Amino acid sequence: GAVAADSSAAADSTAAADSTATPGSIAAADSTATPGSIAAADSTSAPNPVAAPDSAGAALDAYLNRLGDRTGQDFLLDELTISDSEVDSLINAWQTTGKSPVDDRPTRGPDRLDIDFEVGAVRYNRVEGLNVMPRMVVRPPGPLPLRFSGQVGYGWASEVWTWRGGLHTRLPVPGKPSLEVNHARDVYSYGAGGLPGNTALALFSGKDWDDYYQGEGWHGRLTWSRRNIAYGVGFLDEEQTSVATAASLTLFEGDDAFRPNPGINDGRLRVLRIGLTAGDETQDRLAASVSAHRAGEEFGGDFDYHRFRGEVTARQRLPFGDELKARLSGGFVEGAAPYQALHHVGGTRLLRGYEINEFPAREYTALALDYKLGTNLLGYLPWVRHFRVQPVPFFDTAVVYETQTPDGTRFTPSDPEWRFSAGIGIQQNFLGIPGGAGQVRLDIARRLDRADDAMTYRLGFTIER
Repeated sequence: GAVAADSSAAADSTAAADSTATPGSIAAADSTATPGSIAAADSTSAPNPVAAPDSAGAALDAYLNRLGDRTGQDFLLDELTISDSEVDSLINAWQTTGKSPVDDRPTRGPDRLDIDFEVGAVRYNRVEGLNVMPRMVVRPPGPLPLRFSGQVGYGWASEVWTWRGGLHTRLPVPGKPSLEVNHARDVYSYGAGGLPGNTALALFSGKDWDDYYQGEGWHGRLTWSRRNIAYGVGFLDEEQTSVATAASLTLFEGDDAFRPNPGINDGRLRVLRIGLTAGDETQDRLAASVSAHRAGEEFGGDFDYHRFRGEVTARQRLPFGDELKARLSGGFVEGAAPYQALHHVGGTRLLRGYEINEFPAREYTALALDYKLGTNLLGYLPWVRHFRVQPVPFFDTAVVYETQTPDGTRFTPSDPEWRFSAGIGIQQNFLGIPGGAGQVRLDIARRLDRADDAMTYRLGFTIER
């Protein structure tokens, strides 16, 4: 189901109440997962360290406990959103081999202290350069699934230290909500960026699709989940500042140098966030999410605004393995919102034929259509057919009813103009994780509002969704 709840593609989801994503990181900033940890936890060939369960359900429950320890997420048997066939495969593995699908480390017990050291993030972007962030995770003994984590990194180009530390637990109250509190000083991406794959792109080609700012402060959130529905509330108290492009090293220089990183409206943001998600947009036939942000003078911050956003995603399986996916989204902002809190249209998710964050919108509506062909472009070639390269034609349209410049100037066109782009994506899911994790994708898009300089070529690479 939801192996990595925190992701850039779900910036406004309840599971990720923090609407920004750590730029270019291989592991999500609020996750304790490390590259390859999902595959390791899913192994069915590891020795069984748990006493032979008296039911297939017990084996599955043991597997979920181990998976939770390895990924930093909470998985409960009665809240699974994975398909029946996936559950059956786990049970069949236990019945066939006599082993529950867990790794060779013993499951943490109530009287055991666990201390793990791992790589929290590895990233390369134009404002930090290289930043490798080791992490320590401490799980003390006790009845609660309590976890403390801390990580630290250093931007070799920016010469700035980054860190993140906090706790995560599930409260023993009705609904068993998860509680997360952390303090961080880090660099975040905003708007239409947020693809973890920019780590590789910036280093090799000099292309960096994200825009960044630095934030330092506290963040806390409570999240309730039941089956495929999650809702939560969070509060962020953060000092946000602009950062400049500092990196210059590329292994293979692209068509242009690193573009300047745009400035934001610096200040202290204190914002209450409420959100609701239903379904998994990467797998379910129908999924939806809504979010509301309130930053007001009553909280003592520098900004006073409301922000709302909603999204509905539908997918339909078709003959020959094809799939049609439609995503309708919209949102608006009221009050004196900072530039970084606007709805940024254009880039990797909305209007893919346009520049990143080309339209900083106070109010917008957008529709994205993807037709995933079941055809494997390499299917007739020996040796490489297992790579399964998939073509995805797409069409995007959006209308921006009101925009805002970085200095706060608002503009409302008398006749809002619709924007259109179309193209094709070529993608390959090299890890085989449902939902697009471990995916390389090249988008070739054309904006339909002009004849010259209308083509966009954008490569994306991600470890987890």
